[in-house]
Amino acid sequence: MIASTLSKDAEKDRAATISAALLSLGEMAAKELARGELSEIYVKGENGSMVLVALRKNAVLTVLAGKDANLTLVFPNMKKTAEELEKMVWGGNPSTISEKFNQS
Repeated sequence: MIASTLSKDAEKDRAATISAALLSLGEMAAKELARGELSEIYVKGENGSMVLVALRKNAVLTVLAGKDANLTLVFPNMKKTAEELEKMVWGGNPSTISEKFNQS
């Protein structure tokens, strides 16, 4: 986990574990059901949403949004963050990230 606004280490660990599990299941489901490469996972509950975007193999960007969050604003910010991570962490080309977001 690179950054988090979750208050406790246990919450951070739980969020990271759940994100990894969802990413793994999502990738498997997309492959087994011939849906192509996984782009994103969206979970909505009564207290808010969880949005995951696969960045690279074993790398996921997860956003926990409140129930009143406007997801049309969340996605562009996730795209920008993903592009910055691609450059800073992996030294890669952010256009590969843009392509993932344009699939949605």
